[in-house]
Amino acid sequence: MLQNQGHAMEAHQIDLQWEDLQQTSGQQEPQGFRLAFPDALLKKVVEEVVVYAQSVSIKPFNAQTMPIAALLNKSWRQFIQKP
Repeated sequence: MLQNQGHAMEAHQIDLQWEDLQQTSGQQEPQGFRLAFPDALLKKVVEEVVVYAQSVSIKPFNAQTMPIAALLNKSWRQFIQKP
């Protein structure tokens, strides 16, 4: 969803954190996960969510018009950097 909404950098950061968590915990992706949840299916789910959100007038994040949401995002980034 982040990539779909133009937040590729944030999506990449989450991917890196996820990989780090998997390595730290010693867990591995279940063998059938990619078969059950292929990327094409996940992309289709994102598309459906976007269409639905638009149909009920849910606006995508915009830092310029949503200052409180922008402040929450900034706070979260600071927390991640300096917990």
